[in-house]
Amino acid sequence: MIGCTTGLQDPNAPAGVPNYVVEDASGPDMGLQGRIAEIRGCYYIQGPAPEHALTLALFPAHELEEAPDGAEFTWRGVEYSAGDDITVGGGGPGPDIYDVPEECDDDAERWLVTPSTPRP
Repeated sequence: MIGCTTGLQDPNAPAGVPNYVVEDASGPDMGLQGRIAEIRGCYYIQGPAPEHALTLALFPAHELEEAPDGAEFTWRGVEYSAGDDITVGGGGPGPDIYDVPEECDDDAERWLVTPSTPRP
């Protein structure tokens, strides 16, 4: 894979949730729909049957928060847990290589979630 690595996982983001530090509020505008899947401490978006493909959705770090008891993480003010439906805008990360939490499968397909707002 050719590209530059960002190495910018936000240490304050919820554990196991792939994320990136937003440099620019623009990005691709395709859609990814599925359910949150937690596997060995990493969160993926699992696609529909029959494939149930797992995708590492890299969320904008400034839009993630630790969730209260009973949920895994909060994105844009909505609490998510394993099994919850989710739809995110974005697309492939292009030539850039984004670091992911060590709990995650480094070979899984990645999806760069487009931020709704610029980084504060």
